[in-house]
Amino acid sequence: MYNALGGDNSPLVRVLKCINQEVLAPPVLKMKMEIHKHLAYKDVRGHWTVSVRLKADDWIYVTHMKREQSHDATPENHFEFTWCFVRGAFRSFSIRS
Repeated sequence: MYNALGGDNSPLVRVLKCINQEVLAPPVLKMKMEIHKHLAYKDVRGHWTVSVRLKADDWIYVTHMKREQSHDATPENHFEFTWCFVRGAFRSFSIRS
């Protein structure tokens, strides 16, 4: 199937690779190493979204958005934050005949 889609040069394959969570590993690990050691946090269940957008300029953007929260639920120590990772930004394939 991979070859039938055109391999790595296929816009569809490139979009699917950006949706895969593997693309997030380096920035997420960096964030965990830098922030988590000072402020322990965890994900908020059900608050990870991935969107694929085709912009008017024929570029495709894949955006991951995730909400995190503190391990400590007491009001004085509780915090939440949302991070966003945008990947892709490549010319889309033409759907015109």
